[in-house]
Amino acid sequence: MIMKTNELTGGLLDYWTAMASEVWKTAHQHFSTMTLDPTFSGVEYREFGYVDNRKVCVLVPSNPFRQDCQQFNPSESWEHGGPLIENYSIDISENFAPDMGGNNWNAHTRGGNRRGRARGATPLIAICRAIVASKYGDEVPDIES
Repeated sequence: MIMKTNELTGGLLDYWTAMASEVWKTAHQHFSTMTLDPTFSGVEYREFGYVDNRKVCVLVPSNPFRQDCQQFNPSESWEHGGPLIENYSIDISENFAPDMGGNNWNAHTRGGNRRGRARGATPLIAICRAIVASKYGDEVPDIES
């Protein structure tokens, strides 16, 4: 089954943003840690901790004995999503057209091989969708089916 990039939300949007940006390679810059090995090896989409019984995007530590899993939610957290604006040279603008169905923010990437354009209800959602579109295009596989 296929999912439309411009319809992704929540943990699925966070997961595909993490996959598109390969965030595990630089995540140690966003998560301060007291451990000896703050690196991550990848991401998973699963239930994690006490997050309202919903699945979220989780960064998997390279060494689970020295680092805990961390939730990655760039579509809701400026701490996680904000740095992506600079990394992807993203332009953001507000769209005041009333017929956009609540998708009042536009974002598009300027860097990379493929340009990504997307809309979202918030700047962070639009940013994340643009990053996913820049790597995967208009559709991604549905990992829940």
